[in-house]
Amino acid sequence: MAYGLKPMKKRYVDTPNGQIHVRHWLTPMAPTFLLLHWTPFSGRMYEPLGNYLAALGYQVIAPDMLGYGRSDARPDPWTMQDWAKGALAVLQQYEASQTCVVGGHNGASVATECAILGSDAIEQVVLDGCAILTPELRKAFAAMVKTERPKPLEDGSHVQLVWDRMERVWQEYIPGFSVETKADLERMWPAMLDYLETDFQTSAPVSGAYDLTERLGAISQPVLLLTAERDTLASSFQTAKALLPQARSHFFDGDHPLHFASRLDEYAGVLTQFFPLKA
Repeated sequence: MAYGLKPMKKRYVDTPNGQIHVRHWLTPMAPTFLLLHWTPFSGRMYEPLGNYLAALGYQVIAPDMLGYGRSDARPDPWTMQDWAKGALAVLQQYEASQTCVVGGHNGASVATECAILGSDAIEQVVLDGCAILTPELRKAFAAMVKTERPKPLEDGSHVQLVWDRMERVWQEYIPGFSVETKADLERMWPAMLDYLETDFQTSAPVSGAYDLTERLGAISQPVLLLTAERDTLASSFQTAKALLPQARSHFFDGDHPLHFASRLDEYAGVLTQFFPLKA
């Protein structure tokens, strides 16, 4: 049954480490999706999905993790557990009778920690692309630091710096991506805004210091593992399934459907089948 569109609202939630900006679609006491974004994006990426799920009758909460979007910068040092504590602090501000946390890529690692640290608040877990890094990659990520704000360069490359970096990010999420259509261009503007909001801070050191393989087994809730054929983390899918043999899983054909409006119902359908509304 469709319940009609619940309008998206925005607010800030105070936490010990700073204010977190939140997009939400309120249906108090309804089953709640807590959506944790891919980086370096923000909760903005979930607006179409939030509208879709809210129209079905779900409550939806999509925070900008600290350091991203309109949330405050995160302090240093920082850990995946710190992001999870912030997300759980946000969740506490809402009437949520039951909650499914959904995290994509880096957000999947945060969702894992939400499940472990907030086992009383989180009932189900969706890990959409598990960032299982090799020791070499974790070492390389851990060595990355905040990029200095660009200065004028003689070759003029500073003019395109943000564009080029966000095009590379999209190529990580949609292999072969380039701006050829109006739809491609529309992907770039919000991604560039989100990246500028980070003030060139990267999540790489946090990811490099975190070993997801050591944490997956500590999840006690039902888990749904997701990936797509052309997702850059598809190669981690079988490893995650081996570490979580009781988990349900779904493998999307082609590119990841979350990035395409025409396939939003496909993505939402898998989520709602795993976490259905009660009759």
